[in-house]
Amino acid sequence: MRFSFFLHAHLPWVLTHGRWPHGAEWLCEAALETYIPLLDRLRRLGRRGVRGGVTLGVSPVLAEQLAAPAFRKIFREFLDERIRTSRDDEDRRTEFAQVARGWRQHYEHARAIFYDELQGDLLGAFRALEDEGVLEIATCGATHGYLPLLGRDESIALQIELACRVHERHFGRAPRGIWLPEAAYRPGGPWRARREGSDARWRPGVEEFLASAGIEYFIVDSSLLERGTAPVVPGSNWGAVARKPAPRSAPSAPSRDTRRSYWASRDFGREPSVAFFVRDPRTAVQVWSGDEGYPGDSVYLEFHKKSETGGHRYWRITGAQVDLGVKAVYDCPSAKERARAHAEHFRDLIASAAQDAPDDGIVTAPFDAELFGHWWFEGIDWLEHVLTLLHEDARVELTTLGRHVHAYPPTTATRLPEGSWGAGGGHDVWMNPQVSWSWDTIHRCEDLVFGLWSRARQSHDPWVRRAAIAAARQLLILSASDWQFLVTTGTAADYAVTRLRRHARDVERLVGIAEHALGTGVTPLEDRDFVDRTDSRDPLFPELETALDAAMYAGAPSLAGPRSPAARE
Repeated sequence: MRFSFFLHAHLPWVLTHGRWPHGAEWLCEAALETYIPLLDRLRRLGRRGVRGGVTLGVSPVLAEQLAAPAFRKIFREFLDERIRTSRDDEDRRTEFAQVARGWRQHYEHARAIFYDELQGDLLGAFRALEDEGVLEIATCGATHGYLPLLGRDESIALQIELACRVHERHFGRAPRGIWLPEAAYRPGGPWRARREGSDARWRPGVEEFLASAGIEYFIVDSSLLERGTAPVVPGSNWGAVARKPAPRSAPSAPSRDTRRSYWASRDFGREPSVAFFVRDPRTAVQVWSGDEGYPGDSVYLEFHKKSETGGHRYWRITGAQVDLGVKAVYDCPSAKERARAHAEHFRDLIASAAQDAPDDGIVTAPFDAELFGHWWFEGIDWLEHVLTLLHEDARVELTTLGRHVHAYPPTTATRLPEGSWGAGGGHDVWMNPQVSWSWDTIHRCEDLVFGLWSRARQSHDPWVRRAAIAAARQLLILSASDWQFLVTTGTAADYAVTRLRRHARDVERLVGIAEHALGTGVTPLEDRDFVDRTDSRDPLFPELETALDAAMYAGAPSLAGPRSPAARE
């Protein structure tokens, strides 16, 4: 049995849009508590000869933020403040002094790694680990756009095409795999926009865009595999099978083993070329669930209670029903012991899955990277223990997903239904009465941007092109799935609504600037200033212009195919 985590690292573009309570401090906390400790442990594992076991997905928008000079400045200020306030709490000699000392040492260690050892180049350090074979780095949609609900094929193509280009710039090689934002997938078929009076049209499946970009694999939730059509062996009958509609619900079959990879069916009767791995449900609940899984253990650090003196966490969970006001003081040695015990339990869980596994079997365990260290503080210790234990266990082989799909190519293909890893397996978290208005906005902005670019790309006026590219950049930020998630969950609803409206207004104004310049040949000074300000505020994706051209081609009818299945035949 082979095994790999898929750790999906992502935050939306927050670097220049507020600091606290919502904004750049999210990025600072994630770097401090997840990205730097994860790198530190992976380097230590690499020195001990541990190779594989981690496929790390880094979203392009996160990579752009971690590489930005502005982040290095803000992060130093953030760390210095945390060190100062934790030292003050340590000097007060209260019951929290020992925990405060641990936090101060944690902050100082992170500062030494990031600034002294890495010179601020966190991405370069992960790239070096990939060069050494310690892990594999995958990509994601450029800004985490929710692909099934985007209104235009050009938008999907741009999210994927731009992701590949940004990934190659940061990591020196094209990505083999991708984390579809929210693990959300849509097969080829008829699709109708929300706009009143819009006609249904035939759209290609998400895997079509992945294949065009050279992506080899993606991840789905086990519920999608269960609802897919029965796996088939690709061959002479492949085209006939692919044209059969996928049922909304289908009974599980013995061949639908989540411990395998499969080819994703394609809708045009051609042999499939993109594989997918399946989230293992047995391991997922042990790690993801705060109620049933490891992170909810009473000895672990309480996430939701922070000190007034600097936002430090000094308490343990104590109990699921224990009020925040009476939480017990955190005991780090006990928490570390519990993390090791939970790692041993997880090792045994993986090993038990090997007993009846297929010859090409693999357990794929995808999680948000920020779960480890940030939400579940001891999760970083747990990860290191798990990888060490599995490395030493003869029953399990650590691998990465790209390595596995080359060593054990899928032998069967499945036509997947539409869905995600969200609640209920559908789109409800991202499409519901609270956020449906946002999709009207996004679809309108998509039409504005791509309708403009088809003409702006031919213009010799630099301000036309600059305004059009800036509008596309604002559309990308607007399209992030994070905004609907924050509204639906109530995590930061006001902030998310503000961001949605701000970027939509900027799209409309930038398109208007370009249209005016196209019509008159004049760009007033105030319009030039606005383009300069938006470029300065959101300085990401230098590859955007060439990616836009590629996306316009990918969204053309040559890829999308005829508008109906009957026309295809």
